[in-house]
Amino acid sequence: MSGSFYREQPTARQLQRVLPARAVLCVQPKTKNQQFLEHALEAFSLVFAGNAFEAIRCSNRSAFDAYVLDCWLPDWTGSGLCREIRKSDPNVPIIFYTLTGDEHAPRALRAGATAYLHAPLDGGALRERLRLLIEAADIRDLRARLEVERVLHDELERTSATIDSAEQPMCPAADWIERMAKLKAIKAFIAAGGTRAGFQRFWPHEFAAACARERQT
Repeated sequence: MSGSFYREQPTARQLQRVLPARAVLCVQPKTKNQQFLEHALEAFSLVFAGNAFEAIRCSNRSAFDAYVLDCWLPDWTGSGLCREIRKSDPNVPIIFYTLTGDEHAPRALRAGATAYLHAPLDGGALRERLRLLIEAADIRDLRARLEVERVLHDELERTSATIDSAEQPMCPAADWIERMAKLKAIKAFIAAGGTRAGFQRFWPHEFAAACARERQT
């Protein structure tokens, strides 16, 4: 790649304005590689896991906007971990960034990897690839929100008899309606190409807005 490519890449400061607080789980057992990722991806909110077990625990606790995996981990393969992540978050960007040769790329891609990058790689190039993948996921999230709006309309219309009572803060109906609506909404959101992190960001406001719209009809 030409030097002009790297000069044109967004700086960390610029990325912080474009992608505030985007969470990325980096699964990397080697301290030296963790330090490289910490510097290269400083525009993002990074969480590090040294093995697959820690990564799964982190993923169960929080939704991430992207993952950066290595091929070989102390307790599992990166491909196996990738398949596990895909069970709960089938559309999230997953990048393999590894010293392992390209012969492992087909296995990673079959497991659901979005991209396979062979280290060493310029930090700016890695950062740019991650930025583009997250932006593409954002676009899919926006489209998936349209499907959620349809699902919410149908669900709230079905439970319209209890909408007014749900305005009361301590009313059991409010919690029940939101729990049922959320289960259906996230299923529709993921099926439409959305990510868990995208859903978590917009859901509280979306549900409140949907309830307000339903009361006005």
